[in-house]
Amino acid sequence: MRIPRLPALQLAALLALTQTYLCAGAQEGLQHPAPAGVALCDSCHGLKSEGLEALGAPRLAGVQPWYLERQLRNFRSGIRGSKAEDLLGQQMKSIADTLPSDSTIKEVAGYLSGLRTVVGKQTLNGDPVRGKQLYARCTPCHGADAEGIASQQAPRLRGANDWYVSRQLQAFRSGARGNDPQDTLGAIMRPIASSLPDEQSLEDLAIYVGTLQ
Repeated sequence: MRIPRLPALQLAALLALTQTYLCAGAQEGLQHPAPAGVALCDSCHGLKSEGLEALGAPRLAGVQPWYLERQLRNFRSGIRGSKAEDLLGQQMKSIADTLPSDSTIKEVAGYLSGLRTVVGKQTLNGDPVRGKQLYARCTPCHGADAEGIASQQAPRLRGANDWYVSRQLQAFRSGARGNDPQDTLGAIMRPIASSLPDEQSLEDLAIYVGTLQ
């Protein structure tokens, strides 16, 4: 399993990257200007929020707005991104801390959710057939086709970056995520991730989810 271990990027560097992406966007004639707060997302997650594996930043385009809102609030409050071993989470917390209000978070989440989903490429080695069998334990919350179930507050997984799904399953297993007393939904995920029999299972399941476009 490839788990990026990058040092936390400084805010000044992120702003510099943001300027690069915004200039590129202007050259492409992008429409529908993003609300304040999205610029820093572009720096790591891509101009079209397609996700950038090199920075450990997943695709955000098309993810349900209620899930994005919850995660941004979790980062801002420290429910996520406070663990010493969660370097990328710490980076995200520093970004979420710059969002001044819940209304800003709502605007950012709504904008990102409305972007057209970009189909990611398979990056892991594994068996999607075995992954489909393993996914059976995920269906009660995430749905038979990984479409997500709002009433369960479980996000859509279909078409997610396989490397990111695998990395998050590992984070739940290790306690780097879902271990905060306030993260009740994360606490539900921890035993599910821990029930996967071995490390290869994480990649098999992640690859299967990524094939559901």
